[in-house]
Amino acid sequence: AATSLAGITWSSMTMPSSQQWSAIAYGVVSNVSYYVAVARESSVAAYSRDGVNWTASNLNEVADWCDIDYGNGVFVAIAESDSSLAFRAWSSDNGINWNTTTFASGAKAIAYGFSRFVVVEGNFSNSVAYSTNGATWTVTTLPSNDDSTESNWVDIAYGNGRYVAIADSSAMAAYSFNGATWYKSNLPSIAEWSSIGYGQGVFY
Repeated sequence: AATSLAGITWSSMTMPSSQQWSAIAYGVVSNVSYYVAVARESSVAAYSRDGVNWTASNLNEVADWCDIDYGNGVFVAIAESDSSLAFRAWSSDNGINWNTTTFASGAKAIAYGFSRFVVVEGNFSNSVAYSTNGATWTVTTLPSNDDSTESNWVDIAYGNGRYVAIADSSAMAAYSFNGATWYKSNLPSIAEWSSIGYGQGVFY
């Protein structure tokens, strides 16, 4: 792994163990900055105050941990699943200790905004789940394709007061102002869309 102050000059760093580190999130808890990372096909997480020196922690379940986000004093990690049951873990003490359970949905990507975490499922399912605290989740649905089939939702981002999700192998997108009610939109073409972000007033 590596760190950089400006994205120009990079310095290597060493994680606590050799893992398939998959995602990282940043948050400020009690006026202290923390980075927290998760790894695939393991029960391993790690936390750091400076992004250089890392300490391992335990997610309690071996799973395909694929994404993590931070909001409202809580880090929430999700594990990718090809079933209707996925692990999620939440930590309110900077990634040191984790509470791990399951929810009745798969999981592919997570975003935080509007005081809610929102998870899209993937697996050609239109399920989406939202939570205010990472512990209690409500499952709802994303829009169907024009032919009423389900899309493979792969990523989600929050910005400008809304969540936006995208699907691969299609031209499907969807947006929501609260994570609960979703509206269909269309990408420019059918393609292997894989990632979405937000910055300077634009989703890209």
